[in-house]
Amino acid sequence: MKCVTYKCVVIFILIKFGNCADKHTQRSHDDEDDSDDDNYDVNELETEFGQDEEYHPDANQARYGAVGDPIPLFKTDPDKSARRIDYGPVGGPIKITTIQTCIVPPPEKEKTKKQSTKSRFGYYPTDDFQFPPQIQTDQSEEPSTVQEVKDVGLEYESLNKMFSNQRLNNENYYQDEYSTYQAMSFYRLDYSGNFIVMNTTDYQILGFDKYAVKYSLKTRLELILCNYNVVWMHMPNAEYPKSVIYKRFKRLFFLSFDYQIVKIKFTNNKWEKKFLNLPRDFYLYDRDEKGIFFRLTPDQYTVQPTSYGGFRYILNPGVKCRMVTIGESTLFLHNPQHNYVRTLSYFNKNSLRFYFPTFIMVYECVDNQWRRYFIKKEKSK
Repeated sequence: MKCVTYKCVVIFILIKFGNCADKHTQRSHDDEDDSDDDNYDVNELETEFGQDEEYHPDANQARYGAVGDPIPLFKTDPDKSARRIDYGPVGGPIKITTIQTCIVPPPEKEKTKKQSTKSRFGYYPTDDFQFPPQIQTDQSEEPSTVQEVKDVGLEYESLNKMFSNQRLNNENYYQDEYSTYQAMSFYRLDYSGNFIVMNTTDYQILGFDKYAVKYSLKTRLELILCNYNVVWMHMPNAEYPKSVIYKRFKRLFFLSFDYQIVKIKFTNNKWEKKFLNLPRDFYLYDRDEKGIFFRLTPDQYTVQPTSYGGFRYILNPGVKCRMVTIGESTLFLHNPQHNYVRTLSYFNKNSLRFYFPTFIMVYECVDNQWRRYFIKKEKSK
């Protein structure tokens, strides 16, 4: 009986000891957690990432900010997947800075630098450069069947309304990265009498810089558009221009004819014309292999009006001027000891200037007598 009582006492003591051991372990664990919470320093997170440093999440956190930050770095519009909203820095206030639309150009119209050449002034177009760069659809045109079919009563206002509804697209137009000119187009007529856009098979670029571009026309120019507005249109039985100069900053066109220059300038929200008559008694000559002088054609030089009311004649590369006449008088004969003149200015019928690399030859008519003197050019430092 005593043994049974002793065993019961021992079992009871063991049970009590086990419960006390469990309570002590749990209390120690809680004390340890409380100690860690009391010693937690926020600066540890700042030291690891830094408040002023930008946190870059890994691939699994690409749509979220820093750890524990629910603000997304970017968000996609569920209605328009092509639009993307950019947010401010992580942790800062959400601000919509830009809304960008992703535009992917067609692969066949990929931009290239093959149509440009590098010089000390930057990139300039080569001979095959299209300006404005345009892609013309194939037209099976027979030159012998070209018909000039026009509506004589078609006014500029109706043409403006017709072309203003047109929109350029990636299939027939793309802007080269080196050209910054406004949307300007030349048009000619096809064999059915419809307007079609001209390209480099219809004209040649003779000069190009950031201020102006000069076109030498190979086919008949019928229409000029700028920003979908009619600048100039050919009238029936009128002469066709030989060349066109476009100065984009001044919004100015010069159309050169045999004996006239048409100046078209954008003024008061419209294109205004001014007609400048070239001197008819002023001619430039070259000499053939037999020594016979022949007159230079307007295709061999460019005529530009000057701010003084005169005209500047600029010879094309390779063209030589060996004689100049005014009226019935021979004014200038080339001296073999000098270079060929490249540019000359006609101020009026009594004053002309010939520009050479090292000097300027001046002709002035006083009392019906031509006088010549020279002005030496200063060397550029």
